[in-house]
Amino acid sequence: MLPNELLFEIFCYLRAIDIIKAFYPLNFRFDSLIANISIDIDLADESIYTADLKNIIPRFVDQVKTLSVWDTETYNRFKNVYVSIDKCQQLRSLDLLGIGGSCIRDISFKLKFFPLLSSFYIRALSECSLGEMQVLYQAIFNNPTLKTLLITYIKTDEFNDISILNGNNIQKLKVKCAFAEFQKLLTIIPKIKYLMVDVDCSTNQGANVPSNLSLSMPNLIYLSLNAHLMEFVYIEYLLAQLSSLKQLLLELTDYGKFSYTDAWRWEKVLSSINNFDLTLPTAAKPEIKADERTPTKFDNDQEKSCTGQKFSFKELKSRNTYLKQLSDNDPNLSNRYLSLGNIAFERDQIESAHSNYVLALDLERKSQVVDHDRLASMHISLGTVFLELKDYMKSIDHYSEALDLYQNKLHGDNRVKIATVLFEYWRCIFYYTQL
Repeated sequence: MLPNELLFEIFCYLRAIDIIKAFYPLNFRFDSLIANISIDIDLADESIYTADLKNIIPRFVDQVKTLSVWDTETYNRFKNVYVSIDKCQQLRSLDLLGIGGSCIRDISFKLKFFPLLSSFYIRALSECSLGEMQVLYQAIFNNPTLKTLLITYIKTDEFNDISILNGNNIQKLKVKCAFAEFQKLLTIIPKIKYLMVDVDCSTNQGANVPSNLSLSMPNLIYLSLNAHLMEFVYIEYLLAQLSSLKQLLLELTDYGKFSYTDAWRWEKVLSSINNFDLTLPTAAKPEIKADERTPTKFDNDQEKSCTGQKFSFKELKSRNTYLKQLSDNDPNLSNRYLSLGNIAFERDQIESAHSNYVLALDLERKSQVVDHDRLASMHISLGTVFLELKDYMKSIDHYSEALDLYQNKLHGDNRVKIATVLFEYWRCIFYYTQL
């Protein structure tokens, strides 16, 4: 390899046109590659490329598919220095976190310029006025293409009329709200398939089930509910009406009048749900009342599965779930653990995500027919977990394994996947060198 000094000396004897001609084929290949890939922009952290964004983004604005902005200053810099946000007309996903009133007003007006937008995550600052939030929600629910909506906190008085939710196309909703808002949401989101709710029942009577409450969620297949002071009678009523529910993640913090201790009632409530993960308050140890029913297999495993504060569908022995029916050699088992890891990671349960990813990877490696694409996905998932934990060396190792699989084991066009993994790989190296 020539030293830099010699290269500089050689270039002194070349004309600019000679350099352009020499590197044109390489530049053309890079430009062709860039012109055919999606661009995901995350402005959370400063990087060595931040200064170049004002030259890069305007050239490829039509390829920006994902945009994440983390504060008001960054939002203003993007639209004033890089490009007006309404120019990103191919945008599919938009995350706006910690933004203030002026940004709320701006994005409320510009949401109509994103004809392909399907995912929107908004976390506004407390300084935003009631009127600003009302205008924003009106713009959100009038967007016909929006399928995924994540809102940090929602209050009924932020809607001029909460019925604007009715008839929209949102299929995935993540929201933090009070109990009153939660009850209203349950009646007006008919197309919802995935619902993730953090609800506080402390200011309401969580045990009182309104006689006129009729749920309108025939398509709901996934529910993640983190509830504070929600009464068991309401949980029974809620789950009984969700006939299509296939997966439940239920975490209850502190309990009210009923302390969640009747295992028979839990068994009945969860009997129709394929996969569930139930976390109870520490003091809520289930009690089996043998005189109320005939013994079940759950009784025999009471000491094993009830002494802790967490149940899962792997531990509750009262029925056979889909996961328990799979053998150790079944390829679907590793995929199931991979899915569980993804769910845990989405809920910021990093340790749980890590343990499920490790199990998935171990099972896939032992499989008689290894799915290399799935194996690469597992390495990427573990790399992402270790990146979150700031264990950059382990993250680099897993990204390297994924790269090796994409380059040597898998056929077909994997350029986009390779480019994505390479980006994460070099990002880890950059972070590691900064330690």
